Amino acid sequence: MKKIIRVLGVTLSVLVLVSCSKDENNDPTTEVTESNLKGTYKYTSVSVQEAVDLNGDGVKNNDLKKEGYRTCTLDNNLEITETNYSFIMKGVSCSADETSLVFTYKLNKDEKTITLYDKGVFAGEITKVDFYNFNGLKTYNYQVYDDNLKQNVAYGMEAI
Repeated sequence: MKKIIRVLGVTLSVLVLVSCSKDENNDPTTEVTESNLKGTYKYTSVSVQEAVDLNGDGVKNNDLKKEGYRTCTLDNNLEITETNYSFIMKGVSCSADETSLVFTYKLNKDEKTITLYDKGVFAGEITKVDFYNFNGLKTYNYQVYDDNLKQNVAYGMEAI
């Protein structure tokens, strides 16, 4: 009888451990909240759905880094606090008067959008916001419509 109880106890323990670990590891998506997004990020990717040729080499590409898209912007960092959304200028300057940009923002968790404000005035919208925290690696992805390209540009970022 003691053997049966011991076997049942071990079996139940293993089942509990396996069911808990599956829930944690299968889906690295984390709820998009101000607290989760908080951190400093660097750009890791920038792409579009419809390929473009921005550098005039005759080859269209979806990877905008290969096309030289905003190289003076993509070496900057993004810093998110619970109230501010800041582009911290680093690396190559786009212009002589370039300074860091600090916005306040409002996150709409349901629509996965971030609305930026400059001194209380609408300054832009970030859409399709996703946040992942998988094995300690925080990544943040979002899209912004580019009027010149006439399509959304998808940005990928990694916490530093």
